[in-house]
Order: sequence, then C-alpha cells, then structure tokens
Amino acid sequence: MKLNKMVAVALGVVLTSSTVLSQVEVADAASKHIGSTKAKEIMLKKVPGAKIVKFRLDNDKTPEYEGELTKGSYKYEIDVNANSGKITDYEKEKIKKSSSKYIGEAKAKEIMLKKVPGAEIVKFKLDKDDTAEYEGELRKGNYEYEISVNAKSGKITEFEKEKVITSSKKLVGETRAKEIMLKKVPGTKIVKFELDNDKTPEYEGELRKGNYEYEITVNAMTGKITEFEKDND
Repeated sequence: MKLNKMVAVALGVVLTSSTVLSQVEVADAASKHIGSTKAKEIMLKKVPGAKIVKFRLDNDKTPEYEGELTKGSYKYEIDVNANSGKITDYEKEKIKKSSSKYIGEAKAKEIMLKKVPGAEIVKFKLDKDDTAEYEGELRKGNYEYEISVNAKSGKITEFEKEKVITSSKKLVGETRAKEIMLKKVPGTKIVKFELDNDKTPEYEGELRKGNYEYEITVNAMTGKITEFEKDND
C-alpha cells in the first residue's frame, strides 16, 4: 500500500513538473525572437553583398537587432524588430577616408625655401595640434620669416616677414653663456643650446643632472639669467 502511495506521489510530481515546463515553453514561444541568423539574413537581403561589421541585440522595451554593414565606400546602419523581423531603421552614409599621411619634413622645408629662396631654416618643428602643421623660422639678410605649412596638403597657411633689428652691443658669446649656466647648476650637462636672436637676444639652454632637467635663459648682451626652471623627470 505504501509502495502504491509513493508511486502515485512520484507520478504526481512528474506530471506537475511537466505541466509547469509546458507553461514556460509556451511563454517563451510567445516572446521568442526571430534569432540572430534570421536578422542578419534580413539585413544582407536589404544590402546584397555587404559585410556585417557590428551586430547586437538591443533588448529594451522594443527588442531590436542592430547591425552596421559596409559595402564599397558606404556604411549602412540597419535595425530589425526582434519579434516581427521588420526593418525599423535604415541609414546609408559614405565613408570618409582621411589620409593620416604627412608630406614629410623634407617636402615641407622645400616648400618654405621655395617661398623664400636663399633663406636659411634656423628653426623647424611639426605641430600636431588640431590641424597638423610644419612650422619654420627662416633668415635671409636682415629679415626673419615665419612660415606654417599644412602637414597633409602642403599648403602655406601662415607667412610673416620681419626685419631683424641688430644691436651695436656685442653679445657675451656662447662660451660665456654656457659658463654662466653651468655655474648656476654645477655638475650638469648641457643637452640643448641655442641663440634666440629676437628683440632681446637670449641664449637658451637645457641641462640635465641625475633625474632633474633645467631650463636656463641668459640675456645675450648682459649675461644675466632671465629665466630658470627645474623639473623632475
């Protein structure tokens, strides 16, 4: 008798579990999505020959499959309703190809020297800010030129010409200027040194000692230190 009861209880559990499972399956079926494979088929049918580069299911209030496709010079964005398979959004956009290649230092210098034949380039650098430009400072006779060249197009974006005002006073000289710098920070090594011959001529030096870097500016006529900076690397 006990055995029959156990069998009956076990059978009831099995039947109950079976009923619950069927209800879950019914609920799943009611909300089942079309699936990734079908969604991709719909997208590729819309743009034959395209390649899907991004794909995801956005399971918000209205579930949608979102895809990004490319074909040739165009990019496509397609949204497919995850339940009905209907395309809800379609966008086509031309891919803008931006060349990151620069014309190079040699070409930029050639452009500057063509603008001012016979000049000498005394300063030159690549400024990679918002719009990359080669910036140069040139000298010819009693004139100083500042030229900026677009690093991609090679077009001159800025040109300035200024007469260099020479002073009758003699400069202290490089040797003396370096002595002044090394006296300020004994035991250092000068790694950069130049004469900035603007309105007020100055010797500019960069020195190093251990983990420290020093920038010293010396008035080229008086020998007085006008600027001193110390940085820890």
